[in-house]
Amino acid sequence: MNPELRFETALKACYGQNEKINSNEKILLVQNGQWQSVDQSYKYIQALFEQTIQEIVLLDSSQINTPFLAVWIRDFNATKTTKDLQNKKITTIKASDTHIQFSSVKGFEWLSNFYPTLIYDAENQFIYPHVEAAYVAFKAKMAGKSPEEVREFAITIDPKLVKQLGSHLWRWETPEDGKKVIQEMRRLVALKVSQNPLIKTWLTPSADRSLTFEEFTSDTFWGSGYGTKIDDMQSNHLGRIFNEISNELKSNSNVQNFTNSALKAKSKKSRNY
Repeated sequence: MNPELRFETALKACYGQNEKINSNEKILLVQNGQWQSVDQSYKYIQALFEQTIQEIVLLDSSQINTPFLAVWIRDFNATKTTKDLQNKKITTIKASDTHIQFSSVKGFEWLSNFYPTLIYDAENQFIYPHVEAAYVAFKAKMAGKSPEEVREFAITIDPKLVKQLGSHLWRWETPEDGKKVIQEMRRLVALKVSQNPLIKTWLTPSADRSLTFEEFTSDTFWGSGYGTKIDDMQSNHLGRIFNEISNELKSNSNVQNFTNSALKAKSKKSRNY
């Protein structure tokens, strides 16, 4: 039995015929080299999260013929993010917060492209370990790399490494290229939000307030250059993407679009990447 079929069989055994998000106290993870239902209170569950991410990104999602894949990814992300919060690996938005400065080390780490949360991209038939891997895979495609090379970027677990590897892959030269880059980043971030119930909830402000976001890094395109470019319309594009998504979640105008993206059925057997 190939790895994809083993996972598919385990998914069906775990969820049965019910496609609702798993409400019991167990989560399907890799343990001792096998897919097993593990109690969420298991002492060493963090290590299993890491093993599971390493295993799942290697699978060919085009060969997993079940809608349970998207459901399991939401369950996995919710369980892992909950544990990260309990273990104080991440911080959440408080009621008094209005302007959110985030990075992989400063705070609100779950907003960073480095944050480990599974992203199922049905369009390109990849399961990414984080947004950074997905974005570098996109850059590799734009640079004309082979499907095999693109896949290597897409499944790289270490976000710092894949960022470094992708730093000189491809640089856009025209305004049209710049638009494509921002559109792709927005698509990837929307997938991330739609497939992690906790992140989606945290990004949805109450009706009486709004949130603004700033990627507080040295980057002056995706970030604000540590605040020096915060008022520059050509900077903080990642923060602006989160501004848009948060506003859309607040108004409920595009919530269904997020859900549809996360649960989108496979439309092609071949990779677009």
